[in-house]
Amino acid sequence: PGASYAYWSWNPNSGDTGGVLADDWTTVLASKIAMLDPILPDALQPVHQALFTVTLEAAVTNSVTVNWRTTAGTATEADYVRASGLLTFNPGETSKTIAVTLIGDGDQEASEWFKVELYDPTGAALGDSLGIASIGNDDGGSLISTDWVF
Repeated sequence: PGASYAYWSWNPNSGDTGGVLADDWTTVLASKIAMLDPILPDALQPVHQALFTVTLEAAVTNSVTVNWRTTAGTATEADYVRASGLLTFNPGETSKTIAVTLIGDGDQEASEWFKVELYDPTGAALGDSLGIASIGNDDGGSLISTDWVF
């Protein structure tokens, strides 16, 4: 974002900008990077995720499916990426993981939580249909209860 309308030659022998590299073709010129800094995107931040493990009580011989969706608790969609999907367990599989992306911010705040709900299974019955994730102040996902067996 922001840099798509402009370019600066990387090589030092560019006639119009002089390039970002020095004449040795390896040294990056800090003065050129400083000029470009206002239009460069922010450094990538690590992606934090809450991971939920869904487990079958035992391996099955036929496929098992179950729908899932996130649901707000004290955490809102400003704190995590709302998501839903379908898990499919093929014969012999007993475990699947649901990853929900967390949205970090710089605010000091109390821990918040949200849920992942399982619903409409086929080929098996639900035991526990709810997993809860707690998002700590650092916006890393610290999990309270995320394992299901059905």
